[in-house]
Amino acid sequence: MTDSSPTLQQVLEQARTAAYQYMVNGERSGLGWDEETTANVMLVEVHPLVHVVPFTRNQEGGDKRLNDGGAGVGADWLWWWVGQDGTSFGMIVQAKRLKKDKEQWTIDFGYKSGKQWQDLHATADALKVAPSYALYLGPPNYRKPVECGVKDHPSDYEQCDRCIRKSVSFYP
Repeated sequence: MTDSSPTLQQVLEQARTAAYQYMVNGERSGLGWDEETTANVMLVEVHPLVHVVPFTRNQEGGDKRLNDGGAGVGADWLWWWVGQDGTSFGMIVQAKRLKKDKEQWTIDFGYKSGKQWQDLHATADALKVAPSYALYLGPPNYRKPVECGVKDHPSDYEQCDRCIRKSVSFYP
């Protein structure tokens, strides 16, 4: 009997493909795409092989009503990979979206004057997991004129598999 379960790589590729398709459809519709929905689309695809613990907005950013200033976890979700032998690896993830304003491209790593970064790293230290960013860079035509560097790059960036794969990246 063979195990027909997908591999972790296959599941993560499926998640990236779903997020990519959502971003493409958002661009084509003129409605755009947002960070939270892109994350949800991706996380739905990894279940149940990858265990996901999403955080609420108050958990992520903190609750200002609390006496201690309401420190948050600084992350959107916690991922756990558990091997068949019980070995596990955790990763706490903050999602970020590439934003374009005319010719200015930004990813806001300094959100809330750096508080989110500090919270992310403090939580990672406390949980003994790797802090990471999920970067939603958008479909290739969104990132134009930046290409992947393939020789003889196609003029239609959506025809370049390497450019497509870069639509979702992780930054430790």
